[in-house]
Amino acid sequence: MKQPLGHSHPVATKTNAHKAKVVIKDGTHSAAVSYYNPQTNYRANYQVKVEVNNGQVRKINFPEDSYLNEIEINPEQLDETGTVKLHDAEQREFGVEIVD
Repeated sequence: MKQPLGHSHPVATKTNAHKAKVVIKDGTHSAAVSYYNPQTNYRANYQVKVEVNNGQVRKINFPEDSYLNEIEINPEQLDETGTVKLHDAEQREFGVEIVD
């Protein structure tokens, strides 16, 4: 059915509240890391380099040549947005988001 000129149907638009699906290749990546220690309630944020292998963060390189590797953190699979939460034996939390 034709609409008279000047009249139109409303157009529904859909915005994606989620990040686009990403594929993280093996290698070194820039990442935003949010750190939380539940025993002390201490929080900190870092911009660091991380090592990814088979879709898992295997090493977080902190400033001053400090790092955590797969021995200290339990590697987990990055999700489709390039983020993951990792924990160490002391239950400290490391939220990692690949940013490059």
